[in-house]
Amino acid sequence: MNRDFDIDEGWYFNFYSRSKQLRVDAGLSLPQLSKLCGISSAAISLIETGKRSPSLKTAIAISQALNISLDVYAGLREYPEEEYLSRTEITILKQKINQVVRLLTNQGE
Repeated sequence: MNRDFDIDEGWYFNFYSRSKQLRVDAGLSLPQLSKLCGISSAAISLIETGKRSPSLKTAIAISQALNISLDVYAGLREYPEEEYLSRTEITILKQKINQVVRLLTNQGE
């Protein structure tokens, strides 16, 4: 979905209105997101509260850490929630896969 918006207002508004929800949806705390993207927790908090607008470099780093595209992060496109797994779900899935691999490895011995 393409939407026209004022780059000065839209860019700021879309990140401000979506940042925290996308982080929470991904199952991440501020410190966890900070570690993943290399942006300080304080800077992320300022973005989430609307006190700071992210630079393009910061927005890209955060969107990559959240495993979403920049256009989804900016609010230019919605993402179907059922197509994305939270980090918690990914961790659980990895654990289950490792359990199956261990079971299959032990059966072959």
